[in-house]
Amino acid sequence: MMIRCVMAAENLPAFVEGMTNLVVGMTVSETREFAPETTQTVSYRGVPYEVGGLTVTVDIVTDESWIEDIIHKIHEAYTHDKFVVRHLFLSKVEGSYHIRNGFMDV
Repeated sequence: MMIRCVMAAENLPAFVEGMTNLVVGMTVSETREFAPETTQTVSYRGVPYEVGGLTVTVDIVTDESWIEDIIHKIHEAYTHDKFVVRHLFLSKVEGSYHIRNGFMDV
């Protein structure tokens, strides 16, 4: 299973610290959110531009046995104001391909 978490960039260090005992690895990518409440107006060479708020997406691929523990940890951190995950998506992973050694896990 893959868990995809979308959160504000300032929450990333607390999220990584909270997940260190539960997950082996995670992939982090920078994203921009263009919702009206997160849009900022910046000026470049005197011309104003609308820029979306900086968010990060964290992808965690894990066994189905760990899904409940990870979601519980995210909910617990939210209730104790440690970090806030804006969106949480679960999706099934059909297979994986290891680029370095050519191993395919189905």
